[in-house]
Amino acid sequence: MGLKELIFGEGDGYDYSVLCMPSLPWRNTRRPMKLYPLDEPLPLLASLVMGLQHAFAMVGGLITPPYVVAKFTIDAFPFTKVDLQQYAIVAALITR
Repeated sequence: MGLKELIFGEGDGYDYSVLCMPSLPWRNTRRPMKLYPLDEPLPLLASLVMGLQHAFAMVGGLITPPYVVAKFTIDAFPFTKVDLQQYAIVAALITR
């Protein structure tokens, strides 16, 4: 197995456009999803892209609830106590 196969995968079994291009619901053409061939190790590029997406989703899920709660409960609108908002976000990141 060479470096190219290690990074991008072997053969034409991997379709990286599936990761980047949205599938529009009003289009009649459906592309078959060819990303995971059966019983093959996942290439590094696909692992890095999916890992980065997972990390962004985790951070967004951790930061959003304390931000929303602090925004709508502490002094309501306009939010002037930025230090309390920052404290709530840091506390959410530390306790998870």
